[in-house]
Amino acid sequence: MKNFFKAFGPGPMIAAAFIGPGTVTVCSIAGAQYGPVLLWALLFSTLATAVLQESSARLGLVTQRGLAANIKSGIKNKGLRFASLTLVLSAVVVGAIAYESGNIRGGSLGVLALLGAEHSKATDPLTGIAVLCIAVFAALLLWIGRYAVLEKVLVSLVILMSVAFLTTAVMVVDSWSLVLRGLFIPQIPEGSIMLVV
Repeated sequence: MKNFFKAFGPGPMIAAAFIGPGTVTVCSIAGAQYGPVLLWALLFSTLATAVLQESSARLGLVTQRGLAANIKSGIKNKGLRFASLTLVLSAVVVGAIAYESGNIRGGSLGVLALLGAEHSKATDPLTGIAVLCIAVFAALLLWIGRYAVLEKVLVSLVILMSVAFLTTAVMVVDSWSLVLRGLFIPQIPEGSIMLVV
């Protein structure tokens, strides 16, 4: 079992960081409301992420500096440099807050579904308890502070989440031609713009 976890390396940690319960929840809601019509947005965002991450990695490898250091040294005008760094920092902070809020909410929806209360409102006490349970679990993992433990938990969660998500996807697909059409023909049904964005 030890070699099983070692074989994955840091990949599941990265997958857990990118594809958390918030992502799965939003994708599940999109699929439940619109079927496979919005799959093109998922494909586009995956490809865009790969291109941007790869570009950033190349830049870092070539210059041996991070993105902020490259912006700082590449832009000579102090005002423009300050504005650029402020914009990047704001995007990171706001993005992290929004992303983690979605993860905690998505995780709490999962806990509520396990408890049989999947339609609970954000103000219900059960929702607060679910969010608290997730926060305590996350804090406990961080408090333990051992990379090996964190990696094993995240690998296990990513595998469990992947198996559950793929099994559900295969079970609910009525027409694979609709899936392919949704994957390669962009459409934005009425009311779906916020899910697409």
